[in-house]
Amino acid sequence: MKIRRARNQIEKIQVENKEVKGVEELKKAAHKHFKNLLSAKEEMVEYEYFLLHKKQKKRDQNVEMCKEITEEEVVAAIWSLHLDKAPGPSGFTIAFFISHWYTIRKYFLRMVKNVFKKKIGSNTKSSYLALVPKESNPSTFNRYCLISLCNSSYKIITKIPSDRIKEVLPIIIFENQGGFVPNRQIIDNVIIVHEVVHSSMLRQEKGIIIQLNMENASDRVIHPYLMDVLQKFCFSREIIEFIQACISISTPWIAPIINGRLSEFFQSTRGLRQGFPLLPFLYIIMV
Repeated sequence: MKIRRARNQIEKIQVENKEVKGVEELKKAAHKHFKNLLSAKEEMVEYEYFLLHKKQKKRDQNVEMCKEITEEEVVAAIWSLHLDKAPGPSGFTIAFFISHWYTIRKYFLRMVKNVFKKKIGSNTKSSYLALVPKESNPSTFNRYCLISLCNSSYKIITKIPSDRIKEVLPIIIFENQGGFVPNRQIIDNVIIVHEVVHSSMLRQEKGIIIQLNMENASDRVIHPYLMDVLQKFCFSREIIEFIQACISISTPWIAPIINGRLSEFFQSTRGLRQGFPLLPFLYIIMV
């Protein structure tokens, strides 16, 4: 299937010290690479130590997050999203939901309420995988940023709990974390680092500055660990089960796009997809 002509054409790529060319060969290579990247590994991962340092929140804050979904919330979620962003496999944009809201309203509200009962199918969660280069002429797939083109219905469904969760983030996330938390700016951290370096230089102190670039960090998220973190933060069972249904239960189908053409679909069993409204909030809670 052809989506549209890609703006950044991939002419060749290095895979296991071999140069791969041609659309069909590139599609096969992309399918194999990203299926491996987004598949949970069987080896045991010990992460109990990290859970000891998580700051807990108050259980009574679950009341607002667990309240029944209202039509007003659904409408607010729909109207807050971009009208014509690239649609997922369903092909429907947000503009469709807005234009035909009074026709589909009854059936869509019923679907949303079923989803919040942890009933969400893998087709609803399926997405295309767009590759955005991190540099000019990337030589490997690792040098691409992965953006998931999710179904509009899935974006709407997950936008509602994301709006609820972000209200409690200032309470449970440490003050020195600026990203994705309401009323905080990540530029504040840059200013703090600049002041620390400046003061150390004036005092002629010795030290080391380390900058970490976690490659494909969100794509390597282990789902059981994320669920344990949410439990550690005292999120209710209902919220945890809903999030689990969104990312783990009935695993989503994903197809990479290579030069405007779809590779084969595969099922993703780990990671948080960029393009998924809950991603920034779940990621910041986890780290």
